[in-house]
Amino acid sequence: MTPRTCTPSGAYTTPGEGTLRLANLLLSGSGALPEFAVNHWLRSRAYYQAFDEATRGARQGQSTLKWRMMKLPPDLHGKSVLDIGCAEGFFCLEAARLGASVTGVDTGFSSLLCARLLARRAGLNVRYRMGVFPRLNLGATFDYVFCLSVLHHLVSTKDIWRVLSDPAYRADLERLRQNLQTLRSLTSAGGVCIIEMPYEYADEESRATVDFLRFERELAGVGFAATETLGNWAHAVENREKKDRILYAAHATGA
Repeated sequence: MTPRTCTPSGAYTTPGEGTLRLANLLLSGSGALPEFAVNHWLRSRAYYQAFDEATRGARQGQSTLKWRMMKLPPDLHGKSVLDIGCAEGFFCLEAARLGASVTGVDTGFSSLLCARLLARRAGLNVRYRMGVFPRLNLGATFDYVFCLSVLHHLVSTKDIWRVLSDPAYRADLERLRQNLQTLRSLTSAGGVCIIEMPYEYADEESRATVDFLRFERELAGVGFAATETLGNWAHAVENREKKDRILYAAHATGA
């Protein structure tokens, strides 16, 4: 069994191949869990995403506010969606409700099990699997690719703006560019990749130094035809400095 390893940022561990196979087997059988056990577990766990105001543990603010900032069309019938780092599946469920065919990927078994059980409760068909970006091996492209708060964990510092501007982080910049190329390869012709990046500066002077267009230029450099800075979304005030995020939309060339 391949051992678990840490991401470059050290924030997460990544499962080995044996763990992935076992976890995905267990996920496929989770439909057999009795409803009383599902209800108890869903009520007792702490969440990363905020499904409603009563969600335990979710401190970023309401996830629906981020969803609105993503500016997806109101009808996704006939469209495919990939959510990389899907956590408990909030954005997967929203896309599925609009008619999309949805795949959610994460490295956390507990989060994926929660996501699968929430989809079951909602009567929505979402494909969830444990996987490690960028080695997903999905064999498909998608009309919409979500990569929300993922990329900064694949470099040695969460300060992605320093990676973009400081020569001392040249190796991290190359890794970031390779991961952006992978996102482009997963995005269908005419599709959109929505990326969320940290913006965690407490003082206004530091915040003012960030050049948001720099990241847009990186997206253009890996083959996206058009890019757009969607902006920040409204976080819980008490956690803003730690959890500010900027959303980008990168559009792939049409057929």
